Amino acid sequence: VYEVSIERQGTKTIYDLRIPWAEIPGFTPAVGATMGCNIVLYDSDGTGPALGRMTWGAGLKSGAGDCALVTLVE
Repeated sequence: VYEVSIERQGTKTIYDLRIPWAEIPGFTPAVGATMGCNIVLYDSDGTGPALGRMTWGAGLKSGAGDCALVTLVE
């Protein structure tokens, strides 16, 4: 289970998800290191099917070039 928090700031919603580095095999975290990453967030506002979907990156595909890049800064 990951640590997750959701915060509203006026009209903005901030989602914070912390994934342990041990869950990302083959990657060593360091300032300036770059890794591929895709994030998909579904909004259902309760029970039933999702009302909306937000994605960051190119989506969940099979190739390494099908993702967004994250560069660690601190």
